[in-house]
Amino acid sequence: MVMMPSASPDRYPLNQYSSMAANLVFAYGFYLVPVFFPDVIWLGLAPVLVGAVLQVIGHAIYVNIKLRTLYSPGVATAVLGHLPIGVIYIHHILANSMVNWWDWLLAVVYLVVFGFLNFFMMELKWLGDRNSPYPFGQDEMERGGIAKRLERVRERQLELARR
Repeated sequence: MVMMPSASPDRYPLNQYSSMAANLVFAYGFYLVPVFFPDVIWLGLAPVLVGAVLQVIGHAIYVNIKLRTLYSPGVATAVLGHLPIGVIYIHHILANSMVNWWDWLLAVVYLVVFGFLNFFMMELKWLGDRNSPYPFGQDEMERGGIAKRLERVRERQLELARR
């Protein structure tokens, strides 16, 4: 609702099926593969960058700016989970000279390509459906008070525009 506004946010651009499929592929394909290849630094660095950079920017900064709030769902996980793990991982690979510029480049290319194919193509284009039979439930749409906060922000913006 915050990042991709829609007339029917319970089923488009995301729905339960597309979110399940994309998150499952991302979890197993992106986060688990580096476990089996621990010496391939760029494979581990890409998920660390997603968590420590993109999750923190998305959840702790972008969503809160849009909602004009200090906290929203996902902030605790991003700031207290992803960020410390990322800092520790990056410190470790730098302190032990385990990473070179190719690893950084390959990690960024890998996360962009995988993210594009997984979240844009699969989740939004291939499985996104305006008439999806798999909508999010009302309890999910109202969780965290996001819908109400977003509505208040939009009302304030309309008031300012009228003035």
